[in-house]
Amino acid sequence: MEPHVRYEDERWEAVDLAGVQAEGVELRDMELAKVELTGARLRGWSLRDTRLRECSLANVEAPYSEWNAVELHGCRLTGLDLRDATGRHVLFADCRADLVSFRSARLEGAVFRDCVMTGADLAGADLRGARFERCDLTEAELRDARLAGAVFDGCRLEAIRGALSLRGTRMRWDDVVELAPAFAGELGIELIADE
Repeated sequence: MEPHVRYEDERWEAVDLAGVQAEGVELRDMELAKVELTGARLRGWSLRDTRLRECSLANVEAPYSEWNAVELHGCRLTGLDLRDATGRHVLFADCRADLVSFRSARLEGAVFRDCVMTGADLAGADLRGARFERCDLTEAELRDARLAGAVFDGCRLEAIRGALSLRGTRMRWDDVVELAPAFAGELGIELIADE
């Protein structure tokens, strides 16, 4: 990849782009299958109407990216940095997304389905109206995230930080009960030990 280049209507399969560095790369109407992007630096990356299947974006630095109508299926996203990114209608399905950063990102209509997102950084992110379905968000950082209208359906939320950012979300009762320790911590409630 070279800086400020646009790729359109192509299918890439098993391409090794690990560690590539580029700025302003655009992908339009693309399909990527088993593409290796581990450790790439893609500042200002732009994806539109693009599908990624079983790709590795582990430790990719892609701040200020723009993702519109993008689907990721079975991708490895460990440590992916999408801080300050923007997007609409992005689907993350069956992805390993532990330690991913959406810090201060704005994603409209995002769906996270069956993803492992342990230790994810959502601080300051605008994810209003997002859907989290059966995701593991253990130890996720939610401080100052805007989540009003978001749905957390069957998610694991153990030891999250910034539980008060969940105000205005929708979730199952069992998930709310699991959050009791996080809410108690945020509210400064001291628990009484059983005698």
